[in-house]
Parts: sequence; C-alpha cells; structure tokens
Amino acid sequence: ADALKVSCAAREDGARYVVRSPMRRGRLVQRASPQEQISDLVAIWEHAIRDVVGLSRTEVTGMACVLVVPANVCKTDTKLLVDLVINELRFRSILIVQDASCAAFQANAHTACVVDIGATKTSVTAVEDGLCMPSSCFLLGYGTDDISRLFLALLQRGAKGDQAVLEPFEQSEPVHREAFRIFRDNVLQLLAPQQDILAKSEDIILQFPKRAGKASLHRVRVGSSAFVAPMGLFYPKLLAPLDWSAAERKPWFEAQDLMDDDYIADMLANRPGGTGSLQADDKLLLRDDQQFPPGDVPPGALPDMIRDAIAKVVALHEANKHADGEQRRENKSLEASQRLWGNIILTGGGAHIKGIVEALELRLNKMRPHDVDKMKVVTGPPNAVEGDHPHLSWSGGALVAAVESYKEFRVSREEWDQRGIGALRERVFFPW
Repeated sequence: ADALKVSCAAREDGARYVVRSPMRRGRLVQRASPQEQISDLVAIWEHAIRDVVGLSRTEVTGMACVLVVPANVCKTDTKLLVDLVINELRFRSILIVQDASCAAFQANAHTACVVDIGATKTSVTAVEDGLCMPSSCFLLGYGTDDISRLFLALLQRGAKGDQAVLEPFEQSEPVHREAFRIFRDNVLQLLAPQQDILAKSEDIILQFPKRAGKASLHRVRVGSSAFVAPMGLFYPKLLAPLDWSAAERKPWFEAQDLMDDDYIADMLANRPGGTGSLQADDKLLLRDDQQFPPGDVPPGALPDMIRDAIAKVVALHEANKHADGEQRRENKSLEASQRLWGNIILTGGGAHIKGIVEALELRLNKMRPHDVDKMKVVTGPPNAVEGDHPHLSWSGGALVAAVESYKEFRVSREEWDQRGIGALRERVFFPW
C-alpha cells in the first residue's frame, strides 16, 4: 500500500520512479540478462517473506517452497524461478506444481476445466485426475487489464448518457491505477439477458490522492456502451489497443442489447482505425496459433477455448487404441466429457466480474454436446468464503504443501546444485 503512494512524476532533479512488472502475459519479461530478469521478483518475494510473513533469512534456509507455475509451462522461466528460490532466497528444497491442478484441488474436483482470468492473460486448462493435460492448455493474451483499457477508453470518450470527468486520472501513477481498478470492480458487470434497465444510473465519487479538490464525479448509466468492456472475453477483437468511439445507435432499454452480436459488430465497425500500437512485451501471443499482432485475427473467445480444451481430452480417450473394447472406450470418452463440462472452475481476478458466471453459462449451454446432461460454472468449492476465488491456485498450493505424499517430489538444494534440470525432470508432474 505504501508503494502506491510513490509518485512517478519527475522530481526537481529530473529523476523519476518507473513502474516495472516482472511478468507479462504469463511470462517473465525479457531483460538484458537473466539476473536482471529476476531482480524484480527477488525484491518482491524478499519483501513478502520478511515484512509480510515475518520470516528471517535464517529461518527460510530450513524450509521447503511450493512453486506454482502456469499450466502452459515455459521451461526457461521455470529454470530461472527455481534458481531464484534455491540460490537467491536460499530455501532448502522446492516442489513444483501447476496452477490449474492446484485450483482443481482446492475446488474439490479431481477432473475439471480450469479457467484462470488474470490481469494480462487468460488460461484454459483441462485437468483430469489431478493432472493438467498438455494438449488442452490454451494461453490467451488478454485479461482484466485489457478490459480496464477498453473501459477507460469508452468512459473518456463520453458514452451517451455518461459524464466523463476523468481529467485527474494519470495512468503512470500507481495510486491512480489502483483507484481505477477498484472503481472498475465496483461498477462493471455483465448484464443478464432477463435484466431490464430503465434509466438506472449510479453516482460514484472517484477520488485521486494528491489531487485535492479534483475528485471525479462520474455518472455511469448502467446499460451504457461502456459496459461492453467485459464482453471482450467473448469478443477478443474489442480489446485491440485502438482508439475507440462509441457507436451511434438507438438508446438501449434492455440489458440483452449489450449482449447482442449486432451491437458488438457496430462498435467494431464504428471505431477509428488503429492509431495505437503493441509494445514488444504487450503482444497477445504465447502460442503461434493464438497470436494477435496488428491486423491479424484475434485470439479465440473464452467459450470457444473452453469447448476446444474439453474436446482435446475427449479426443485423447477416443484415440486410445489400447482400451478393452469399443464400448469401454466410448464410455470413458462420455464420462470424461460429462465430468469436464460439469466442473468448469473460474479463478483469477476476472472471476469476480459481476454476472460472468451467468454470461458464460449462457454461451456454453449452446455449445455443449447433446449427450452431456448438465453444464456448470463454479468459482470455488461450495463452502468457499466470498472473495476467495481469485486465489484458488495459491490456496490449493498451500494444501499441496501439507500433503505428506508430495514430499518425495521435492528437489533439494544439493540435488539442484549437482544435477540441475535432471533433478527437475524426474520430479515434476508434466513433460519436461
């Protein structure tokens, strides 16, 4: 919280603080050297261990660490992170687990389709019997930060029915960005098709610190075009970093209009051509078939990726030639399909968007196979505390740390120093 109060504005001597993120789009940000690449993470983790958890460096040397890595594993990043934990932070040993498996573990589901909507990336992974299926891992280069960018663009251009008074907002200031994130979380929602909007509005005071007397009173009309922003999860091309202007259309009185394909098509057709550009570390890529360079096709929509991830697992069962017979193989395929469609788990910061479960179920119900009895989207176990869903992977990792049988998969500091990658290859739960 204290770091948010540090201004990035230039000081009298011309120097200024710069906000840097060690990870972007699910990968470590490339720097000049590996040491510089992990230096930000070392600073963050040392602060968390010392000032938040209250552990000294001496105490850490006798402890084991559970490292939660993305289901779509990058071996280069994983090697750097293991070296950081063992040689920089000096943990005694390390256990590597994948985030989707941990989320399913915490949600009490051994088989599930885990959808992690993060700040800069969204991942879809099918988990079967506690293991991530490599062929079903989809990494999409968009997240809640991209939704925020679109939401801000629509507000600043004054959607019809709104008063855009955001002059005090400065994107380079951490405290302003955090204030806008809270503002976004309180306001944005995916409206249900049955919900009628009749001249409803909300007055929200958006106060930016160090800007006394410049609080922004923003009147948001629920149902205005600014509420299209979270629809980027279903129409990724909305999130392309281009200049936006709201489409001129008739006034909308039903929430269903905001979920109408024609309305989205009008917004895409009525914005100016791309004057924005993608930075080198901001490309929506990470898989050749999921690239989103300027002028190319966008990455897949979230419901499509969920359907494809489940289909990959079902196809593996159908292709299994070593089963005991055609009927048995068919039964296993159907069972896998039923269990995956019936356990779609949402996690990450984007899981708290109001109405996202209903909006996703609406689309997935149209896609599920006719032989699947039910489809269900959940945000955690039945007894989950409100607000826990963004942290399913981390709380699942804590459960893994307490399981005795997982201790044999740890890699000690001595093993890492002597064998390196060879020790990891024998202990991880994914192909290396």
